Amino acid sequence: MVLQDIKGERIQASINKGLFKKWRDFFEEFKMYTMSNFIVVDKMEKIKTTRNRWTLNFSHRTVVVRVENPSFSLEPFCLKPIPELLAAEKFDDSQLLDIIGEVVGKEDPRDIITSKGKETKRMVVVIADLDNNNLDCVLFGDMVDQIVPHLEDGRVEPLIMVLQFFKPSRWNDKVSVQSHFDVSKIHVNPDMKEVHDFRKSLLGSVTSNSVRISQVSGHGVQSGAAELKRGGVVVKSIEDALNSIEEGPIWIGGTIVSINAGNND
Repeated sequence: MVLQDIKGERIQASINKGLFKKWRDFFEEFKMYTMSNFIVVDKMEKIKTTRNRWTLNFSHRTVVVRVENPSFSLEPFCLKPIPELLAAEKFDDSQLLDIIGEVVGKEDPRDIITSKGKETKRMVVVIADLDNNNLDCVLFGDMVDQIVPHLEDGRVEPLIMVLQFFKPSRWNDKVSVQSHFDVSKIHVNPDMKEVHDFRKSLLGSVTSNSVRISQVSGHGVQSGAAELKRGGVVVKSIEDALNSIEEGPIWIGGTIVSINAGNND
């Protein structure tokens, strides 16, 4: 879990398997608690939900009390402007981002098999900010089932979505973000100040009766030579690819040493 203080500083907290049953139903997202008696360790993780190098591990002595009357308001998202993502030359692969936008496009969901042989679902939705800057968002697994009921044909009300802890990437010179396992979350039309403010700015005093979400086709395969030349991608080894636990495209550099082809191939 990720904790945030009155100054907006964040730190990750972890509960091991031995204590998970004790705390499983205790916490509620976006509620305030006082906590004490942690074990502070250097988390040393490749993917970071915060910029803090430390993590708080629960122990048998950890004490948590819910605060019924919070002393300060919570701003749970560190929203990244879409233009900054689109203009970035390189991304920090270890940093996960929060983004808000209106869903303006969708692809049909499709079944895929991961590198570990696991069956899952993949779907791309397109979100736009208040200046009509578009960004592709790749969803995997249960997130596809979560968003599909909201994408009915003929929708005229804006569908606003907050992406939390998403990983930025560039593929074929196109910037997108994608969900990262169980860490990422999507909040669809949530009752939150950030969403209310976004909707108010989006609609103003004018109500639109036009269809807001369009169907888009899958992106075709393009040459990646320009990406390699500009250094905008990370080239991995075959061993890295085989050991990867992430879903999505991987660049591999290598030399063809043998071609096994028969007369009928």
